[in-house]
Formats: sequence, structure tokens, C-alpha cells
Amino acid sequence: MQARVTKAIYGTRGVKAGYTSGECVDDIIAAIESLLLQEVEVILLACTELPLLFPQAATVSRRGRTAHLVDPTDVLAKCCVEFALGKPIAEQASAPLESVPVDYAALAARVERGVVLNAGVL
Repeated sequence: MQARVTKAIYGTRGVKAGYTSGECVDDIIAAIESLLLQEVEVILLACTELPLLFPQAATVSRRGRTAHLVDPTDVLAKCCVEFALGKPIAEQASAPLESVPVDYAALAARVERGVVLNAGVL
């Protein structure tokens, strides 16, 4: 599976070569389906270009399973805005779960319980 993900990112028809449809998407969807079968609930799209394959997607569902997709660039941008507005980082970390955006609520709940899964394939 790792080879397919690498090809989807760095291959001649991969996302870093400017492709956002076709084989690269198929390869990433295969990886996501594999993670869903492992009951992963949150998938970090940690390569900068991967979120380009799923614009505006907060979740993905296949075969009755659903996972939240997290765009780390989006998370960083939101944190930078909060910081620029003067909201202390410690205050952000201790914010109640209800104030966390919906698409990140599942991740926050798992982090709080200490049961975040390692989705290293992506």
C-alpha cells in the first residue's frame, strides 16, 4: 500500500506533478479504504498536496465506515489566525470540546482519551 501512496504523490501522474484526478486519486482512495477496514476514524492528509485530491471533504465513507479527513495546512492556518487575534495557545489547548470545529471533534475526543491511531500510511 505504501508504494501506491508514494506513486500517487510523487509519480509521473501523481499529485506533485499536478494531477488531481485519475490514477493518483484511485491509489489514495485504496489507501483510505484500507485504513477504514482497520477502523481508523481520523486520517491526516499529511502530504501538503493530498488535500487537493479531496477539496472540501471533511469525511469519507466506504462500505459503511466513515473517517474524518484532516488537512494539516487548514489546521495550521486556523491556529495562525487565532494566534494573530491574540488568543493564547494555552487557552486553545484547554478549550472545551464543544468549541472545537465539527470536523476535528472526533480527533480531539480521541486525543483526550489517549487512543489516537497511527495512520502512517498517509
